[in-house]
Amino acid sequence: MTPNDPIDPAARPYTLWDRYIGPGASNNEQIAISTAICAGMLLGSLTLEAGPLALTVLTLMAADLCGGLVAHLYEPASRRAHAPGRGTVQHLLWVSGQALQFALFVWLCRDAEALRLAIVLVLLFAGSLVVLMADPLMQRKYGLGAVCVSLVIVDATVGLQAEGGWFLPLLLTKVFIAYLPTPQDAAQPTGATAEAAACTAPSAGGSLPDRRDGE
Repeated sequence: MTPNDPIDPAARPYTLWDRYIGPGASNNEQIAISTAICAGMLLGSLTLEAGPLALTVLTLMAADLCGGLVAHLYEPASRRAHAPGRGTVQHLLWVSGQALQFALFVWLCRDAEALRLAIVLVLLFAGSLVVLMADPLMQRKYGLGAVCVSLVIVDATVGLQAEGGWFLPLLLTKVFIAYLPTPQDAAQPTGATAEAAACTAPSAGGSLPDRRDGE
């Protein structure tokens, strides 16, 4: 087994770590996610001068933000997020949790401006609906557009925060690009669907094979 091979989830007990990164993540994926978590902790601890409790909460939030972003870029966590039975309602509930994290972050940074919170909340839910309603093969492209448009609107209206200006761009990237889009391989036609598509596709010459009566 190479470090990039997925680990069989049945080979060891299901842990809280598996729930966070997705069951079956390879060793390389786990290293990348762990590195992102450590980077988030460092980023959060250096953002502002605050008391021990506020600094601890901010550090944990930054670690979860960076680690979750990287984790959902990989197949195990993405497949768990889009498991059967998880639809638009479940995804929007997850987005609500991310919105609460942003509200807490703004409060910790002593920048609890109601207009800022309202604009970000509207952009989060509007952008999420746009990504979810898009064709699965186009969701990441719509997600990138949602990130760019959201940042432009926030900067043009209330501006990015003076302290912790990194939080909102990472949050939007996590929601719109990493979490919401369906895994690409799951969006590809497989099995009978792919066989039917191949039968109805034009030949290399640009036309369907000629079928004569009696053949």
